[in-house]
Amino acid sequence: MRQTDAASGVYRADALLALTDDTGLIQHSKYSLPDPQHGYSADDNARALLLAAELYARRKERRYLDAAARYARFLRYAQLPDGRFHNFLGYDRHWLDAVGSEDTLGRCVWGLGAASAVPALPAGLRAALLAMLRVALPQAGRLHFVKAQAYALLGAATLALARLGRGQATRAAERRLAAGDAVREEALARLVRQLTEHLLAAWEAERDGDWQWFEPQLTYSNALVPWALLLASRLPEEVRRMRKEGGGAQTTAWADLADDAACTLAAKARRAAVRALDFLAAHTMRDGIFVPVGCQGWWPKGAAEGALYDQQPLEAYEMIAACRTAENLLHEDKYRRFEDAAFSWYTGRNLAGVPLIDEETGGCFDGLTPDGPNANLGAESQIAWGLACMLP
Repeated sequence: MRQTDAASGVYRADALLALTDDTGLIQHSKYSLPDPQHGYSADDNARALLLAAELYARRKERRYLDAAARYARFLRYAQLPDGRFHNFLGYDRHWLDAVGSEDTLGRCVWGLGAASAVPALPAGLRAALLAMLRVALPQAGRLHFVKAQAYALLGAATLALARLGRGQATRAAERRLAAGDAVREEALARLVRQLTEHLLAAWEAERDGDWQWFEPQLTYSNALVPWALLLASRLPEEVRRMRKEGGGAQTTAWADLADDAACTLAAKARRAAVRALDFLAAHTMRDGIFVPVGCQGWWPKGAAEGALYDQQPLEAYEMIAACRTAENLLHEDKYRRFEDAAFSWYTGRNLAGVPLIDEETGGCFDGLTPDGPNANLGAESQIAWGLACMLP
């Protein structure tokens, strides 16, 4: 049994819910006390939306549905008419920026796409998520930065796979629910193809000899990129499966994901993702211990070593998710070992040999520093730990 399989039953959301007020999810905390001085971010609320949706799907407790609705409402308030999003909101409910970064848009597309694919959510809430996503998709196609593109690809591919995996009645119901705001299959297919091409272009531009990566340095959210490409590479197989099962009419809209060019692109994406994930594992696994690249210096191309600190909880979650996806696709045991090592980072198998989980609240500390765990319990850390425990 995977460690994550057991964790899903014992995960406690106390720290996440403590950060949640009537506005949304507060970004930071001082120890376990939510810190209103730093306000809120769309980045965090988008990802918390997905976590709350998964918690509600697993546990059917009203508090998780209420939290999901709050996070969705925050995103509704944050979205600009052109589809992009504000990111930072002060505690006084005044926006602190004119528009969020590309990462903000990418994370919002991920959160909206993945959460709208959770069928346990009420139909009306999913329709609202799809309405926001529809307006954001054209902007997602204009993203330039690798991590932002990968986040958006993850959201689009997750929703596309969910739709391909459901019956005709469910898909028709989704179209009726969102009416004119529906996210059309053609738009999803086009975005998946476009973002996959962009990421492969970055791969070809940057990889060089032993450096099998998409950027000139390993920075943050590294495993996100191969994870998104692996997920997207499944789509042609799913379209072909549906056709074999007699779903020809339903697959017409997905034609762009199943032609010869799309299949070739998916094969290239899978090869690149596997090489990149293996490269990342070689740089972050030390004698069975997961050592994510630290944010105090990163790991530039050509350097013998990268920064050891500060290590962030998000890196462990995304490594777990990428390796789970790779194992499911390739059936290679090494990815189970990598996944277990990344999960063990939370529970004490790390460079400091101490757990990153607070016994009192069940929350996740804000990373590992040279002096041990950062004892604050901020939003991103709670999201990362929660999503790691909720992986299907």
